Amino acid sequence: MVGWGMPRRPHTPPEDLPNRSFSTTEARSLGLTAHHLEGPGYRQLTRGVWIPAHLQTPADPTERVRTQLHGLLEAKHDCAASHLTAAQLLGLRLPDALRRDTRLHITRHNGYRPPGGHNVHGHCAELPPEDLVSMGGILSTGPARTAIDLAAMRELRWFRISDDDLVALLDGIICEHANGPLAGSEPMRSLPGLSADLDRMKGKRGVRRVRLALQRCAVGADSMLETRARLLLAHYDHTTPWITDHQLQAPGHRTVWPDLADVEHRLSLQLDGPHHESPEQRLRDMDRLRATEAAGWTEIRVSFRDLQPIGAQLPALIHLVRQARRRRQ
Repeated sequence: MVGWGMPRRPHTPPEDLPNRSFSTTEARSLGLTAHHLEGPGYRQLTRGVWIPAHLQTPADPTERVRTQLHGLLEAKHDCAASHLTAAQLLGLRLPDALRRDTRLHITRHNGYRPPGGHNVHGHCAELPPEDLVSMGGILSTGPARTAIDLAAMRELRWFRISDDDLVALLDGIICEHANGPLAGSEPMRSLPGLSADLDRMKGKRGVRRVRLALQRCAVGADSMLETRARLLLAHYDHTTPWITDHQLQAPGHRTVWPDLADVEHRLSLQLDGPHHESPEQRLRDMDRLRATEAAGWTEIRVSFRDLQPIGAQLPALIHLVRQARRRRQ
């Protein structure tokens, strides 16, 4: 028996304590008391929601919100992840500033008072079942509703997501391929399906912006970098389209799938990320170049730096494309 003035035994967390957030109700079912929760082994995420103190916040936004949402949605009844948090959970393509945003957006989907709490941005809306999805047991708005909510979000007078970044996000939702290693993969939401969603949600804030952005989208864009390059090229040249999901094949050579293809001038644009610096990837890139030239095409390799203007100068991408077209004439 512990007497007055004697030290208490150190608290040992329950063996079945989850490595994620949990509600006060779940804590009680595990045998934890208010005294335990106020100790050094736990920290409060928001009112009624706790997280083990030893648990490091994941760097990946999807894992971070997944870890935090379990207990939050159990404590906040009739709620679903929404807006920016839903976009992070779904893995939608977001600019870095929005990917790193740590505020938790949840919507009470029965239309009553929005939920509150520390670091919780609450919303309320009537959300029919077709606007909701379950991600590993976590309720969230689906891709279409999330895109519409994001399109309507403002900070002061400015939209939180730019027009071009909204196009990139939608490109990721409708992405599918008829060619290449990803041929036949299901999109997050097909282009006809997304168009039908917009018709169903006509009149809601954000729908008009999504409709306009969808007119600039391309099925088959594999990254935000691809989308940004395509939009940049279209800005400087409205006459020659750059298409996605194109395939080149020369006898005796490997198949090539340009990130973007100018069919008229037979130009293959390849957008290289950091992984292209590895020795193995360099060999594959050399093989790809030979296959492209064997098919009678010209390859243009660029990185994200080539999309950035330098002072008053045009981005290097535009110069490279113009030079390649002149050589093809």
